[in-house]
Amino acid sequence: MYGYIYKTTNLINGKIYIGQKKSSKIVNSYIGSGSIMKKAIQKYGKENFKREIIDICNNHEELQEKEMYWIAYYNARNPEIGYNIKKGGNSSPCVEYVRKKISNTLKNHPVSEETRKKMSEKTKENAIKYKGTYGMSGKTQSDLCRKVNSEIHKGKSPINKGKSASEEIRQKLRISHLGQVAWNKGIPMSDKAKEKMSSKKKGQIWISKDFKVKTCPKEKLDYYLSNGWTIGKILKQNLLYHYDLNKNLLNVFTTLKEASEKTGFKIHDIKHNYNTKDYSRLNCIFLKEKNKL
Repeated sequence: MYGYIYKTTNLINGKIYIGQKKSSKIVNSYIGSGSIMKKAIQKYGKENFKREIIDICNNHEELQEKEMYWIAYYNARNPEIGYNIKKGGNSSPCVEYVRKKISNTLKNHPVSEETRKKMSEKTKENAIKYKGTYGMSGKTQSDLCRKVNSEIHKGKSPINKGKSASEEIRQKLRISHLGQVAWNKGIPMSDKAKEKMSSKKKGQIWISKDFKVKTCPKEKLDYYLSNGWTIGKILKQNLLYHYDLNKNLLNVFTTLKEASEKTGFKIHDIKHNYNTKDYSRLNCIFLKEKNKL
C-alpha cells in the first residue's frame, strides 16, 4: 500500500472532509489537516469527528487521482457539505472570492501586445525545451481522471453556449488561418474511424431548413417536420462575382475551385480578397454578392 483516501465526518453538523495520506499503514490518529478542517477541529473538538478509509492506493498518481475523484463524488468543496477547498491531487487552493478578485484585477489591467508576444514565445520555447513533459504534451488522461472531470463539469454549460462570434472575431479567425494546411491533409482515414462515422449516420435522415442542413434520427423526424424542416439537402448556391478594379463584371463562378482554375489565383488568395477587401494583391475584386461594391 502506497497510501489511502479517507473521509472525516463532523458528528455535530454532518460536514465532511476528504483527504489523502501517504503511508504504508493506517495512521489512526490522523483525521485531516486542511486549513478549514483544523479550525473545525479546534471549534468542535477532535472527539466529535469520525474518520473512515474509503479507498486504498498503490502509487502516487493513483493517490492524487482518487483524491480528486472522491472530493468531486461527495461534492466536498461545497461549503454546506464539506471542508475541502482544493479540487484535490496537486491542485492549489483558490476559493471563489479569490478567483473573482483575480478576474477583476485582470479585467482592469489588459495585457499589452508586447507582453502577449513574450508569453507566446516563452510557451513555444518551453514546448520545445521540455518536449513530451511540458503541460499535457504527449500525455493522455486516465479513465479515472476523465471521470473526475466529468463529475466536476456535470450540469455546467460551455461558456460560449448560445453565443455567436462577432464579425470582427470571425474576420480575425479567417485571416489567421489563411495559407495554413490542415493537420490531417493527405492522411488516409483509418477503417476504425470510417466504421465509427458510418455507425453514427445509420438510421439518420438528412433534413433542411433555411439552407441549414443536418441529420436527425427517424424517431424525431415528425418533430422536425412540424417545425418547418423538410426532408433532403437543400443548399443555397453561393455565387462568386469577379470584377476588375474599375468595377466592371468579368465573370461569375459557382465555386471557389472554379474561380481558382479559371483565373489562376490560389483559393486562399481569393478568400483573402473578399474577406479583407484588400484588392491590391490580385489587382481585382471578388464578391460573394452582386452589386455590393
